[in-house]
Amino acid sequence: MSELIRNLSEFLWGYPFIILLVITSVYLSIKFKFPQLKIIFALKDLFKRDKNNNKNKITSFRSLMTILAGTLGTGNITGVATSIVIGGVGSLFWLFVSGIFAMTISYAENLIVLTYRKKSNNGFYGGTMYVLDEVLNKKSLAIFFSIVLVITSVTTGTMTQSNSLSTLINTSIGVDKRIIGIILLMITLYIIFGGKRRLAKASSIVIPICSLVYITLCISIIYINSQNLTSQLKIIVLNAFGIRQFVGGVVGLSIAKAIGRGFSIGMFSNEAGMGSAPIFTATVEEQDTKLQAKIAANSVVIDTLILCTLTGITIACTGLYNITDVGLLLNEVFKTVPFGNTILNICMVFFVISTIPCWEYYGEVAIKYLFNSKLYMYIFRIMYAIGIYVGCIVDLNFVWDLSGILNAIMTLPNIYMIYKCVSVYFNDIM
Repeated sequence: MSELIRNLSEFLWGYPFIILLVITSVYLSIKFKFPQLKIIFALKDLFKRDKNNNKNKITSFRSLMTILAGTLGTGNITGVATSIVIGGVGSLFWLFVSGIFAMTISYAENLIVLTYRKKSNNGFYGGTMYVLDEVLNKKSLAIFFSIVLVITSVTTGTMTQSNSLSTLINTSIGVDKRIIGIILLMITLYIIFGGKRRLAKASSIVIPICSLVYITLCISIIYINSQNLTSQLKIIVLNAFGIRQFVGGVVGLSIAKAIGRGFSIGMFSNEAGMGSAPIFTATVEEQDTKLQAKIAANSVVIDTLILCTLTGITIACTGLYNITDVGLLLNEVFKTVPFGNTILNICMVFFVISTIPCWEYYGEVAIKYLFNSKLYMYIFRIMYAIGIYVGCIVDLNFVWDLSGILNAIMTLPNIYMIYKCVSVYFNDIM
């Protein structure tokens, strides 16, 4: 079974999805007149607009931090390490490239959902499923997207996070994975039952602090190993294009594996094209939808272009990337600085605690669309809680391969929505 899941994941993230994402990104870049630089510069308006806002509102800053809560953590740390172990160090180059492509896709999906979001007594709400159903009249596709979102939230949203955390802590300090699962479950339930505002408030505090601490940790390791930086960057590029494997005659396979793993982990990490992040973006109080879409797309910049790249360079500089056990690899890399493993574990705890409730919220929105019933909501929460615990004790590679398949399936209806809305309603959206 594990082998089947692995083969399917590698097939999907071979050339089929790479070609789809590249074509989509180029198409959207042309349509939106290459918005990458505009996306980055939009951050200057983030704090200006949030300065005088009501503390109880979901502001642009809180929204961005919550989106980052759903993406930062395992994808940036364990995901990058897994990418290197499976796809080779050359996958880091393609992970960075995937981030550049992902910016326009993220901007487009956020802008579309914001344009067609709805308002209730509890504030704004929306998502791909509502656009597919009410704008494009594709109810069956909306239902399909929602079902896959529920499954993805229970697996990708929980298992990858809890598994990565339990593996890292178990490897470094020997705590039983079952105990980690129970503690993580209790903390998650507290945040979940506090609603989206508690989630946004917690994320706006935790994510900036943890990100700065983690960046400082990585820079320290890179500085210590700075004599290796130039040579290791060359190795990354050579491996990315299969030049080092050319003599062995496996260049095609090595490039496909590097590109596929880089794009797969890149998408898992930043979620661009999956349709998950816009679900929370839709709840923000900001009325300028274009500006908010640009701000939301900066999650890709921070997540993939900065933090994922930083993790990859940190691992590469140490020269330890030939270690094939992900937990051991991370422990060996980060123990090169005093208390490095301890700091990493603390950051991972807070990243995971922020991520898991965020994905639970995405799943709840899908359940509400499908059933609008409290009974099904409670059933979903039970399933989600079970997923947290199970994720702590199952095999790491199986979880990542499964997440790759689900990410791919979930992307298809969302990409369809983007193409259809941009081609038919382009002037209205802009």
